[in-house]
Amino acid sequence: MQSARSIMTVLVGDDTDLLVLPCHHPEMNANDLFLKPEAKQRSKTRKIWNIKKTKTSLGPNVCANILLVHAILGCDTTSRIHGIGKGVALIKIRTDALFREQANVFNHPGASKDGVIMAGEKALLCLYNCGSDESLNSLRYTKFCQKVATGTTLVQPESLPRPQPLHITVSGYTSKYSNGFSKVGK
Repeated sequence: MQSARSIMTVLVGDDTDLLVLPCHHPEMNANDLFLKPEAKQRSKTRKIWNIKKTKTSLGPNVCANILLVHAILGCDTTSRIHGIGKGVALIKIRTDALFREQANVFNHPGASKDGVIMAGEKALLCLYNCGSDESLNSLRYTKFCQKVATGTTLVQPESLPRPQPLHITVSGYTSKYSNGFSKVGK
């Protein structure tokens, strides 16, 4: 992607990181940068992403905070949250000041591990529309009780909010991707 500073560049590949990371990092005054996903066997067409246009469409708040959305809602190092899509988080980034505040902590290069953990937990609570006084454990218990009381089938564990130990993965993602693509030890 360094080449986009001097010439038009096309990235070819299927990893979502190839779309997310350029949306977060490159300057808008660089040359054109495109993402061309590899062709699918059954598809006759493929979308080519113009990163500048995608960044303009998403807006500066989303681009600045897209790493948090990507890390929490599914990337190479985390599974997605059951029942919450990336669209929900993109709306939260645009409309929810508390969610953006957590993303700022997540993106800050000098943030402590504990700070990132707390921000990740608060961000998850925002995604579930919870108050700032709740914890992930209390949310998980509340959701479990609701599902047991109203359900006619067994409660699937993946349908409950993630338990707190998952924050370590989010912390590792931060150190890996937020500082100019350099991989830092966890």
